[in-house]
Amino acid sequence: MRREGRLAGPEAGRLAEGALAGLGRRLSTSFLVAVIGRLMQLAMTVLLARQLGTAGYGTFAFALGVATIAAQFGSLGWPALAMRRLPEYLVGNNLGLLRGFLRAGTVAVLTGGTAVAMLLWAGSNLPGARETATGLGLAAAMILPMALRLLRRGELAGLHRPASGLAFDEIIAPGAVAAVALILPFADAGGVAMIYVAGSLIGICIATVAVAGAIPPAAKSERPKMNTGLWITAALPLLLGLSSRALMSRTDLIMLAPLSNMEQVGLYGAAMRMTYVLTFPQVVLMTALSPVFSDLLARGLVDQVRRQLVWALAGGVAVSVPFLTAALPFRDSLVSTVFGAGFAGSASTFVILAIAQAATALSIPCSALLVAAGSQKAFGATNAFAFAGNVGLNLWLIPEWGALGAAIATALCSCLLLGAQGEVVRRDFFRFNRQEGQAS
Repeated sequence: MRREGRLAGPEAGRLAEGALAGLGRRLSTSFLVAVIGRLMQLAMTVLLARQLGTAGYGTFAFALGVATIAAQFGSLGWPALAMRRLPEYLVGNNLGLLRGFLRAGTVAVLTGGTAVAMLLWAGSNLPGARETATGLGLAAAMILPMALRLLRRGELAGLHRPASGLAFDEIIAPGAVAAVALILPFADAGGVAMIYVAGSLIGICIATVAVAGAIPPAAKSERPKMNTGLWITAALPLLLGLSSRALMSRTDLIMLAPLSNMEQVGLYGAAMRMTYVLTFPQVVLMTALSPVFSDLLARGLVDQVRRQLVWALAGGVAVSVPFLTAALPFRDSLVSTVFGAGFAGSASTFVILAIAQAATALSIPCSALLVAAGSQKAFGATNAFAFAGNVGLNLWLIPEWGALGAAIATALCSCLLLGAQGEVVRRDFFRFNRQEGQAS
């Protein structure tokens, strides 16, 4: 981990202004885009839940959950690496490496996404439960578009266009599904997956044009330079951490299908979607702030990094506490009103998942700082440890408690992850700060 120490005086102020320039504007536009995106996703969920019922929606939720995890594996850690490397190349004016990184990223994700999709498609043809096989087949069709969406989102964030990345990743695909559902109700999850893939492809095309437009004009005359070995070495630990986090957030949906049934998957998926309001501000903040962390660390401004982290954590508390206070007393009527009477059984699951999402909202800034600081091993190890605990708890709790048991497992492991990553950040940044003060 880089510990450049602190710069003082006019030089530190000038460098900090350069790193933080436009951050407020990026945050405000990203927040607006994220609000629209979450509303689109909620609208899609509500429409599908009412049209397909608990089991039908459960099949799509299962497919989407599997595809989300598989897309992380297929992206090979490149989106997160983009948010770290691209700001460094911009600060250092390494435009040849910037172009080479973008080119290598597309090739890597196309290769990785295709390989993972083929493996999942083969798995869907193995003997097993029909509903689970159907969900795996639909997930296989969605993997590559979702992996490319993740890549473009990471690239645009690294090029200081986080709002554009959020828009193309989170709005177009669910918006397309919601629009079609309003015109022609869906009969099954297969039709939903087809429209979702079509919307993803449209978003990828637009995002690719946006990435090309975000590159500095001087870079277009530079010959791409490749440092593929170093990039892969840095991306793989990120892949471990990101995949473990994605697995932990979606493992419940995946394990509910074979350990329980698609109705429980549907109840869990609807409750989870209701709680996303707790994390989307942090996701927005980190999409804009992660490249700033990398920028500040590249300039040696560790004090500024600490300050931004504290503000991010305070934001997580400010969002979580009011939501929990307002929503929990009305949980039964809230879930039934939004999704229909058939989903009334997910009210208790909603309560537990709201607590889990509150913990996740606080761990997101810690994760972003670990990635930006080059602490890939700590990032990967903490996520892998929490994921292993989640799997064990799911095996124990789901057979008896269904969706509620999965929610309890998620809440416990989300708190575990927050504690582990918080301790690493405290050890490597804030303890160092006290030692600095004593030495001076």
